[in-house]
Amino acid sequence: MSEELANAVESGPRPVFLKVISILSFIFLGFQALKLMLGFIVGKLSDDEMIEKKVQLTKLYRMIDDGSDEVTEVIRTSGLVLEQSNDNYWMVQFLTALIVGLGVYGVVNMYNGKKIGFHFYIIYSLVAIGGTYLYLSPELVSMPSLLLEIFFSGLFIFMYSKNLHWMKK
Repeated sequence: MSEELANAVESGPRPVFLKVISILSFIFLGFQALKLMLGFIVGKLSDDEMIEKKVQLTKLYRMIDDGSDEVTEVIRTSGLVLEQSNDNYWMVQFLTALIVGLGVYGVVNMYNGKKIGFHFYIIYSLVAIGGTYLYLSPELVSMPSLLLEIFFSGLFIFMYSKNLHWMKK
């Protein structure tokens, strides 16, 4: 206990920037955890629910249909993503739980001044980016959303790296 207190005094007060990005990370991870809990409560869609979701999806895209082949392709792709995600529902749920756990562990450790948290945050980011490929066919993964996830993961890793000087061990 006294060693932890000595390390905290030695390294100075927690940087404000670390507090801010940690809070942002906790908010994001909190929403992910909430979504995960709801997913465990609701469970996998039945065959009838899947048909209803596909009908709703088709109606939605037909409302915005401009007669192009792109809209038809979006409907087809969205239906396949829905099917594959539902077929692998429990794997998606447990993978999401693992990802959220890694993220929380990493952020908590960085917030407490431990460098090991930074390494776990990098692992969290990589698993979050690549995890989708475990349950979806690669052609169904949206490139814009993948690039956005890579951008934000890289941005947060960069921002956390600016606080490594404060972290010990």
